[in-house]
Amino acid sequence: MFPVVFSAITFNIFRGEVLEGQVHKVFKHGVFLRCGPMEHIYLSCTKMPGYRYVPGENPEFINEKSPPVGKDDLVRFMVMGTKWLEADREFQALASLEGDFLGPLPRPEI
Repeated sequence: MFPVVFSAITFNIFRGEVLEGQVHKVFKHGVFLRCGPMEHIYLSCTKMPGYRYVPGENPEFINEKSPPVGKDDLVRFMVMGTKWLEADREFQALASLEGDFLGPLPRPEI
């Protein structure tokens, strides 16, 4: 027997990949999504065509043709780019809703 040391990436996202994430922060200029172990996926309001920000106690982005995008909603998005931050030991990513079949998923019926 002998010791073995290795490192591995168990979750990695790539530019152009389509994923689903959960909104956990809503700001005037966009939202932050979580997807797997990644907590810093930024979706800018400029990459959400047809959506406008609605402030309030529960701020959200609304569109007349699609469900709203608010806290805890699921969103299908495309990855525009990623960056590894060595100091924080985490990935960050930029997302977009520009494309076919992208956007918020319907809220479940209660």
